[in-house]
Amino acid sequence: MSTLDSTFEPVPAIASEPRGRKKADGETKPKRVRILISEGSEQDLPYVFVGVNGQSYQISRGEEVDVPVEVLEVLDNAVTVTYVKTKDRKQVARRQLRFPYRVIQENV
Repeated sequence: MSTLDSTFEPVPAIASEPRGRKKADGETKPKRVRILISEGSEQDLPYVFVGVNGQSYQISRGEEVDVPVEVLEVLDNAVTVTYVKTKDRKQVARRQLRFPYRVIQENV
């Protein structure tokens, strides 16, 4: 084991509340939101594929798109971890969204 391996600290867990669909009396249509997913780099595909409860969504990057609220939970949990060095030369984990997005309008 190298000395670099021993300086890594474990990645803390993310605690989040599920954003599941809430049904009122007589409501059958899922709640939707309008989002915009960042375009990404040249290596990234022009779309993001998301699967939720057997439903598949191919969301275009850089365009406003209406999606069910459940898709946001999937996007929130799609994180990547990078390690950065602090001033005291320790490796610290930093979580970043894999697909950064912005909510444009709720209850579409």
